[in-house]
Amino acid sequence: MGACRVGIMDAEGETIPGFGVENCSIVYGNHVAKVVSWDGASDVSALAGKSVRIYFDMRAAKLYAFEFKAAE
Repeated sequence: MGACRVGIMDAEGETIPGFGVENCSIVYGNHVAKVVSWDGASDVSALAGKSVRIYFDMRAAKLYAFEFKAAE
C-alpha cells in the first residue's frame, strides 16, 4: 500500500509554516477524492491568491492527478 504526504511552499521554494510535509497527515491507499490535512486542518484559504509550489512526498505510490481548491 502506498503512502503520500503533501507540503506547500511559497514561490521561492520555502516551506510555508504549518503546511510542511512534516505537518501533513499521511494518506494511505487508493483514493479518487481525498482531502489532505496539516495538523488536523485542511483549510488553505489563507493561501488564496498567492503563488505556491506543491511538494508530494510519496512512497510506493503513483499520482495521476490532483486538485487544489478552497473549501466549499
